Amino acid sequence: VPMHNDEHCIEHIERVNPDLVVFGGTRIIRGKILEFGEGKGGVLNSHPGLLPECRGSASPAWSVHEGIKIGSSCHFCSSDIDAGDLVGKREIEVRRGDKCGLSGVGRRAG
Repeated sequence: VPMHNDEHCIEHIERVNPDLVVFGGTRIIRGKILEFGEGKGGVLNSHPGLLPECRGSASPAWSVHEGIKIGSSCHFCSSDIDAGDLVGKREIEVRRGDKCGLSGVGRRAG
């Protein structure tokens, strides 16, 4: 679906009826999706920053700007932005001149 908070996404989720809803991305998850998750195993999200230090959708850029370590977190969603229970997080070492992919950051993060 183009936008996970629209009616097409919740219709799909309700039709599939999963025990756990899993998202990855930088959009805020709200409304009916959170309500659906409350009755199941929850809504799990992959976040492109180290929580709780780096909340919001521009986490990698904010990390660089503020000198915060770069990484990724996995957390359960709540009605507050990037504030649900943390499942885990991993710091990713980034060096000047790094390129994305298997020859750079991706190899060290793997």
